[in-house]
Amino acid sequence: MPHKRWNRLAVPAFAVSLGAVALALFTTSTIVVIAALVVALVLAGISIRQIRWREERGKGFAIAALMIAVIAAIVTAMVTAVVGFV
Repeated sequence: MPHKRWNRLAVPAFAVSLGAVALALFTTSTIVVIAALVVALVLAGISIRQIRWREERGKGFAIAALMIAVIAAIVTAMVTAVVGFV
């Protein structure tokens, strides 16, 4: 039985989503955080689709990246609604 290949976008999506959370905690630029979250959401979505289509490995990283990015986006939206853009 051959080994499944790892998806090339799953781990970078996870790293970008964690980076977006770090940016949200340590910077004051809302625009940068939103841009990082959009990139994380796009990468996670593409990687999940590729994993299903190509039957690759890395589904856990892709789902974790998507969950982290969605939660961070919700928190960012709530904070932006209260404080406004900085």
